[in-house]
Amino acid sequence: MRKLLIFSPYMPPHTGGLESHVEEFAFRLAEHGVSVTVFTSDLGSRSGVEEKSAGLTYVRYPAF
Repeated sequence: MRKLLIFSPYMPPHTGGLESHVEEFAFRLAEHGVSVTVFTSDLGSRSGVEEKSAGLTYVRYPAF
């Protein structure tokens, strides 16, 4: 299984073009069997590990 780590400063629920693009890209890769982990800030959400769907995980770190 392929694994991919994406570093993104923001992810939903924070809104914007970067967030939308990275989320869609990650979902599509996960649909095709790639295990995707997105390392992002916790702005608008809680810190910790969040399983979004099969093969897609968000790791949120504390930020301000």
